[in-house]
Amino acid sequence: PASIDWRARGAVTPVKSLGNNCSDGSWAFATAAAVEGVHYIATGQLVDLSAQQLLDCDTAYGNSGCSKGFPQNSFPYLEEGAGLHKEADYPFTGSSGSCKKKDGLVVTIDGFDNLWGSSSDAEMVERVAKQPVTALVDGDADAFKKYKSGIFKGPCSEDKPRLAVLIVGYGSEKGEDYWIIKNSWGTSWGENGYMRIQRGNHGLPYGRCAINSFVYYPTK
Repeated sequence: PASIDWRARGAVTPVKSLGNNCSDGSWAFATAAAVEGVHYIATGQLVDLSAQQLLDCDTAYGNSGCSKGFPQNSFPYLEEGAGLHKEADYPFTGSSGSCKKKDGLVVTIDGFDNLWGSSSDAEMVERVAKQPVTALVDGDADAFKKYKSGIFKGPCSEDKPRLAVLIVGYGSEKGEDYWIIKNSWGTSWGENGYMRIQRGNHGLPYGRCAINSFVYYPTK
């Protein structure tokens, strides 16, 4: 389709906030949000899932709670059968801690896949039409941090993507293509916690802010 917005289709939970003590924990929120999306598409149920569980328990692949991590390193933990607890059963505390055993429902995935980074985003469009996906962008750029509204075009680095986000849709406005990304910086940032970021290569090897470089998604 020419545009899609998974928020309007009911597959996206409210925007979360990392807070001051978990600034590098975005990977856990993006991963949880991607699983929320695929679970909704598979079952029709939208469940807020626990990023805290990932921050505390998913340490086998180089992830390290609130100090560093990437979605591509967290999907193996889920694929191996861990499953994610509901946010209500394992709530966010604002920092990472020890892994806790919890009772209650867990949401599992069958596996995960990725799109190799390229300047073309045709495959990304095709995949986002099927489900929300995780991506990495340069969230350290000053202009990115100060973003309020509109279609973001930088300036940002094209080779330092460290902030994990969820791509929840795409569209065009006045002939300009964009992605819709869900961040984990609360609702006061950007467009109620979301950003529309320029889509297409624009002479860039991995798209604006390197958004095409690490696209991963769970399967179910």
